[in-house]
Amino acid sequence: MKNALLLTIVLSLGFLAGCGHQPVVVTGGMPGDGRYDLIEPMGGNAGRIHDLLESVRMINATAYYERYNFAPEERVTVDSVNHQFLSRNKKRSEIYTDNAVGTATIIYKDNDHVAALTCAHVVEFEDTTYIYYADINGEISNFLYQVAIKRRQELGIADIKYGDNMQILAVDSDLDVAIIGKKLPPGDYRPIPTFNFPFGRAEELDWGSKVILVGFPAGKKMITSGMVSPNSRDRGRDFLVDALFNRGFSGGIVMAIRDGIPNFELVGIVSAVAADEEAVLIPDPSYVSDRPAHGQPYIGRPIISPRKVVKYGV
Repeated sequence: MKNALLLTIVLSLGFLAGCGHQPVVVTGGMPGDGRYDLIEPMGGNAGRIHDLLESVRMINATAYYERYNFAPEERVTVDSVNHQFLSRNKKRSEIYTDNAVGTATIIYKDNDHVAALTCAHVVEFEDTTYIYYADINGEISNFLYQVAIKRRQELGIADIKYGDNMQILAVDSDLDVAIIGKKLPPGDYRPIPTFNFPFGRAEELDWGSKVILVGFPAGKKMITSGMVSPNSRDRGRDFLVDALFNRGFSGGIVMAIRDGIPNFELVGIVSAVAADEEAVLIPDPSYVSDRPAHGQPYIGRPIISPRKVVKYGV
């Protein structure tokens, strides 16, 4: 059934991609040249923009990990971590969650199934993570400080009926693209707004091409715009946009406009944001009781936490 659904989705996407351009209706009386617009498009069509917005939804992904911490004198290595070892140390384990928020676009809906397009990095979590002790020279040793094993994962699309318990149907980590979906309960035929725009060609984007982006930065639906800077090394696959991004925009759609609104075409999805990474000391989340009252010094165990500082405009 899953393979049949994937085939149907692929065929549907192929149909969209293969649709010929309809006769261009150019707003504002300007003649069309068949290329993507380089300046702010003339005129507008509120209804078509509304259709675009309705198919874009927020996605929440949560992974549940079982974590084990080890003292340095135990000298635990990766090779010693197996099912029997974890069973013997079950009492020392604790559960924690890793969360991701992103954007998904409903691309398929029939009476039995629904599917959405998003970024792979939003829905994929590491199965197992390892943290090592450092030796006296500050180099990474062979001995584990912590191992965390993913026990289960939950995916949900907000604001649609039966949007919980989504499954990963197809994923391409190299392209950072994933299709998620599920089988709907029998007899539920209520409509779900579905993406219904043609697929464009990213390689036709030029310096200064105008694009519109829709996503959920900070959990709020937002439409914004930017100008394209093509990637000369891999033209047609990646390109830069000078729009404002934030956490949650990953998976958002990028639409170009060919000869004015309402001629939207999908040319990509938001995959990454330029950012610098820095390390900061924070209280260990495992020791909540050690946290001081506001304004008091912290004397508990600190841990290093990576933090990304977004470089807005890139």
